[in-house]
Amino acid sequence: MESVRSAVFNGLGFSLSAMKLDHGGACDSGRVVSVPIAVVLLRKQAAPVSAQVERFLSFCEKYFKEAEAC
Repeated sequence: MESVRSAVFNGLGFSLSAMKLDHGGACDSGRVVSVPIAVVLLRKQAAPVSAQVERFLSFCEKYFKEAEAC
């Protein structure tokens, strides 16, 4: 993760991470910030929804509601 932070700090792009940053620094003393983004899940309306997809949707709803409360 530190190499990703360092690359972002040095202007080599950006990163999407499922992990929350524990601090805003990179190994090379650079400062990076975490920015919240929206997550959108799409499916074809007529497509069947499997039990696995239902569990994933439920997980996402619960996870992001808890994250908003922090």
